[in-house]
Amino acid sequence: MADPVFHSSRYPKHNEQGRGNKGQIFGGECNRTRCTAHGATWFNRGTYAYECEQHAKGANAFPTDGQVPCVETDGQLTLDMMNFYVTELKAKMAMHRKAQ
Repeated sequence: MADPVFHSSRYPKHNEQGRGNKGQIFGGECNRTRCTAHGATWFNRGTYAYECEQHAKGANAFPTDGQVPCVETDGQLTLDMMNFYVTELKAKMAMHRKAQ
């Protein structure tokens, strides 16, 4: 399993609960607080963390400005890739709002 990559904007509550790697490792534990599923491969561009398929698809069922928050990835993301996905999301959301 890959080493965790911690984005400075990630959801910090898990550190306080002694679950510091939760949602930070591709294929590891889902980032959702009550979820203990492993195999998290979906990157949530809002929380900067990995989620299991069930929770990612649940989040994607409610797009914001025409965009879904979670994207499926094929490996551990670097900080640069995390930032790319988030920047891409924000740009697409801005274009969607402008087109309205």
